[in-house]
Amino acid sequence: MKSWINDPGERQLLAAKLHNQYNHARQKQITAAENEELQKIDSVWKSACDDGKLSGKVRVCWLDLKTVSNRVYSFQSDYDIPLKELILDGIGLTSLENICQHCKDLTHLSLASNEIQEVSGIDNLIHISHMNLLRNNLTSLPSTIGLLTSLKKLELANNQLTTLPDCFGQLTQLKHINLEDNELSELPISFRKLKSEVVNLNTNNFSVFPDCLIEMPNLCQLSIMANQLIDLPVSIGRMKSLKVLKASKNRIIIIPDSIVNLSSLEVLWLDFNKLSALPINFHHLIRLKVLKLEGNVDMIYPPLDVVVLGVEEVHRWSRLRVDESNTKRLRVIIQSLEEVLSLVRRHRIGGNLHESLFRVNDGCYQVVPDALFNVFIPELRRTIWSNQDTTGGGITSFPFERQECEQALFLFRDAAASIVKKLPNAMFRRCSCISTGRSQVCIPPTNGYMCTRPALLIRMKVAYEANMKEKRRILEEKRSIDDATKEATSIATSFLASGDGKLFIRDEAEKKLQQQQDVVPTSSSQFKSIRKRIISSIQNFHTQESAQLRQAEDLVKNEYIDKKVAAATESVLERNLKVQLIMKKWDGVSSDQVFQSWRGLIESSKRLERRKNRQRLKDERLQYEDQLAEYEINKIEVSIFSSFLTYQYSKLNKIYLFC
Repeated sequence: MKSWINDPGERQLLAAKLHNQYNHARQKQITAAENEELQKIDSVWKSACDDGKLSGKVRVCWLDLKTVSNRVYSFQSDYDIPLKELILDGIGLTSLENICQHCKDLTHLSLASNEIQEVSGIDNLIHISHMNLLRNNLTSLPSTIGLLTSLKKLELANNQLTTLPDCFGQLTQLKHINLEDNELSELPISFRKLKSEVVNLNTNNFSVFPDCLIEMPNLCQLSIMANQLIDLPVSIGRMKSLKVLKASKNRIIIIPDSIVNLSSLEVLWLDFNKLSALPINFHHLIRLKVLKLEGNVDMIYPPLDVVVLGVEEVHRWSRLRVDESNTKRLRVIIQSLEEVLSLVRRHRIGGNLHESLFRVNDGCYQVVPDALFNVFIPELRRTIWSNQDTTGGGITSFPFERQECEQALFLFRDAAASIVKKLPNAMFRRCSCISTGRSQVCIPPTNGYMCTRPALLIRMKVAYEANMKEKRRILEEKRSIDDATKEATSIATSFLASGDGKLFIRDEAEKKLQQQQDVVPTSSSQFKSIRKRIISSIQNFHTQESAQLRQAEDLVKNEYIDKKVAAATESVLERNLKVQLIMKKWDGVSSDQVFQSWRGLIESSKRLERRKNRQRLKDERLQYEDQLAEYEINKIEVSIFSSFLTYQYSKLNKIYLFC
């Protein structure tokens, strides 16, 4: 035994033999494990194919398979039914070339969450209608994709596409396109030929709204969020079929007025942009049900407190804004017309025809309708407005059309009522009927008047709401004082009619009589008159005493009532003064001050948001450092375990060599 063990050559042969036996056993074990794994994988594919033998649909998802089994390629020959749907999401595929070559009858293909970098051979899938390539590594599409004329839905989100081929517009049956989360900055011109209803361009690099989208006739839903858009084009109003527009998280500063022409629009997302105002006729979007505007910190029209109340309140605010704007326009026209008529009166515009066309009647201007634009305004332009010295700093033109002026007269209502009235038979001092085609002048119906004609009666002064409010306030104050006076008089009269009131009157009256009797005379004439009064009072003591007492009682009664009325009036005046002070306080606050206060709140909100973001970044950095430390520790542990295995293996080799 020792003879061959001690022989180095024999020991090496024995060690080599044992080592080969070990490697062979190891390789056999690995081969068996691989065969077992292949059998498992094959059983997965077989089970998936068996499940779809009736429907023509094979589904295998979220397994690390890397390749497609031949069972899929021989599906039609094995089951005598064509393979129509193939769903292979998340199995680690890097290419679909073999699928395109062997599965030409596919109508639905889903290869989401794989590692596909190109789609060569895709033109073989001429029957495909739905294709899902979400979350792959595509950087471009082949020009042959235009041959897929049956394609209706295409999912290409979460890839790395920078451009689309020019032939993309040949996909005339395409209804749904998802290009979200790519690197697109423009679309091919042929895109406008598509009849798609849904287009998703979220999270790309668009800085300009693609014009080709405007010309898509069937586009109903467009989502272009999280890009770099600065504005929307004026031509967006031509997208009549658009029902949903999502443009959140861009840099949009202004919305064109033409957006109100989107009569079918139901959903509008404009949140987290840089908007400050909506179009003035925004309420024309009558079908709008969902509106998002939050995150536009510069929004003024409408105010943020209106925005948070929802689309109905925004519509109501927009209508009020338009009404106010129209009212201002009407007021400008009416004020200009008043100045024109004032000039007509002051300068007797019209010459000999003046008194047959114009008259002042009880605080109103009485004007023949045709005279304003046919006589007065042309004459003012020729004689007054052309000479700057005669204008006196007043109106120098009347830049309004006749139709607009006539509409303003009958539409405008000031704080009192309508400012114009039609008179069928208005009287004028002169007759101009000969100049209008008649053969003779009118017979005077009234002394001093020559003609009756239809005319407009226009009030000289517009009654403004502020003046009407002041008048109403004065009337209300007078009414409240009168009511307080009546109430105080009634209360005082009731008290004086009671027993306590009668005693009060008697006491006050006796005091007054006593004061009159205690008056000391200052001269002989006064003494004589008092002496006569005393003698007469003694003679008529009973009658005079009772009369004086009644007179004193009446005086006390009136004084008491007057005091109560004065107190009530003072109370009402004090209350009205407080109300006026409060109104003045609120009237003094300008919109600029309110806006500055609001801006202060927005700035504080921004500071709070920045503070939160800094804290979040700090937490994420700490979490990353913890994960990195944990990874380093795990790596060290793996290294130690590997060293231990290496040491054990070398020890085993030494034993084999020793043996």
